[in-house]
Amino acid sequence: MTARRTRRVVGGAGLALGVAIAALGVVDLVRSRGASAPSSRPTPAPSASTRATTPPAARPVAAGGTTTRVWGARVLAGGSLPTGTACEVSATFGHEAERAVDVTLEAACGGEVLYRSTPERAPGREQRSRVTEEPGSRDGAFRYALIHEEHGARTGPRTQIALASYERRGMVWRETMPPFRVELDLDELSDERAGEPWFSATAAAQVRFRAPVARRGRVVATSGPTHVESDAPCELRIRPMWVAPSYDCRLHVACGAVTLYGLKASGFGTCGVSAGRVATARDDEPSAADGDPQIAVDLAAGTLRVSDLGRAAWSATIALDAER
Repeated sequence: MTARRTRRVVGGAGLALGVAIAALGVVDLVRSRGASAPSSRPTPAPSASTRATTPPAARPVAAGGTTTRVWGARVLAGGSLPTGTACEVSATFGHEAERAVDVTLEAACGGEVLYRSTPERAPGREQRSRVTEEPGSRDGAFRYALIHEEHGARTGPRTQIALASYERRGMVWRETMPPFRVELDLDELSDERAGEPWFSATAAAQVRFRAPVARRGRVVATSGPTHVESDAPCELRIRPMWVAPSYDCRLHVACGAVTLYGLKASGFGTCGVSAGRVATARDDEPSAADGDPQIAVDLAAGTLRVSDLGRAAWSATIALDAER
C-alpha cells in the first residue's frame, strides 16, 4: 500500500483511471484469503481482548442468482450539477465461486443518468469490474466494494467511467461534444444483502465486531508538517473487515480536506474489541515500513493520535467528542 497525506481531490480523467487501475491490484492483495495484508507489518500477538475464537465451519456459498446493490454518492464537482447533489451507483451482478460476473452498472445524479453500461464491446474500448464481499451489520449480512471502469474511443453521447469505492472516489466524463466531467465522492460499501455468502473466499472468514464507529473530534496538538491547523474539526471512522493475519479493521481519519490516515486503498489496522464493540485501534508501523503512518485510538479515553517517523516526522493529536 502507498499512503500519503494529501488534499482530497480528484484530478483529470487520466488520474481517475490510474487510481482505479492501481486499486485493482491492491484489492487483489487485500482480499486474498490466507495471504498476509498488503503491508510488511508483523503479525501482532493476540491479547485476551483481541484473541479470535475457534474458527466457525465454512458457510455454504449461495448458488446462482443475481443481485442489485446500491452505493450512495455525492457530486464533488461537475459542470451544471451543484456540489453535493445526491447520486446513486447501482450494480447488478451474478457470481461464481470466486468472483462477480456479468456486472452491469448505472450512475445517476439528481435524477439524471450519467452512465449506463452496455453489453457490447467495441474496438478500443475497455471495461473491467471487480466486486468484493465485506461483512455487514449482522451475521448473514454482506456489503460490497466496487471497482468499475469503462473507457476508450467512442462516438456519440456514450460516457466513460472510473469508480473505486475503496478509495471513495469516482468520475464520469465524456470527450465527445458536448464534453463534461462529474467527480464523485462515493460510499465505500454498498447497501446490505442478507443470505449466504456469494464468494468462497468469505465463506469461512471471521469477523470480530459488526458495529462501525464514527466519532468526531478536534485537533488539540500538532508537530511537524501535518497540514492541519489546531482546533480543526476531524472525523474518525472504523469498520470491520474479515480477520487476516495483520489486520481486522479499516480506519479513516480526515480533518477538513486532509486525510491523515486511510488514504486511497490503505488504512488497515488491528482493533481491540470488548463485548463485541471496538475499544481501541492501532497501527504501530510508520509509513517507511507499511505505507501508512502510525495510529493509536482509545475510544473510552477519547484520544486519537496519528504520527509518522523519518526526516519529515509529524504528529497530530485529536480529542474525540463523547460518544452519542
